[in-house]
Amino acid sequence: MAFSPCAQDDALVTRLRAGDEQAYAELYRLVYPRVFGFALRRLGDPTEAEDVVQDVFLQVYRSIDRYEGRSSLLSWIFGIARHTTLSRFSHRSLQMTSLDEAHGLAAPIASVEDCIDASRIWERCTRFLQRNVSATARHIFHLRYSHGRSVAAIARETGKSTGAVKVGLMRTRRILGTLTLGA
Repeated sequence: MAFSPCAQDDALVTRLRAGDEQAYAELYRLVYPRVFGFALRRLGDPTEAEDVVQDVFLQVYRSIDRYEGRSSLLSWIFGIARHTTLSRFSHRSLQMTSLDEAHGLAAPIASVEDCIDASRIWERCTRFLQRNVSATARHIFHLRYSHGRSVAAIARETGKSTGAVKVGLMRTRRILGTLTLGA
């Protein structure tokens, strides 16, 4: 049986709210593969994806009373999965290295050929973005990656919220990811 939004959502939600363990088992069986795949595609690590799935279903269990039915139950669950996955990124800690340990870790100096290649790749990316994203998105992208501005600084400069800047950068990177640089 496939999971599809309809009156089945209402019946399942009613059972979930009543604490029906079979309803939770059914929901888990139906939705687990999709939530796991969603998390795995974003995180690239099966263990972390499994943790996300467990967190998502725990959140569903804890907050099913807040489900308002404005979207399908599946969409609501994917909203929780998206939030949970994004919070994994924001909570990943950077590994700290002491100055003594970092002594031999300095980046090698780029050769002239590497600099020329990087310049050509940047020019190709710029041309690609010129054809595929709005002027505002290009401006935000260049402020971030050409000028090294922080998201907060870009938000102030463009009059957008930090969330809008982050989403815009994410979309532009996703679009740029479709460009094959080797061709």
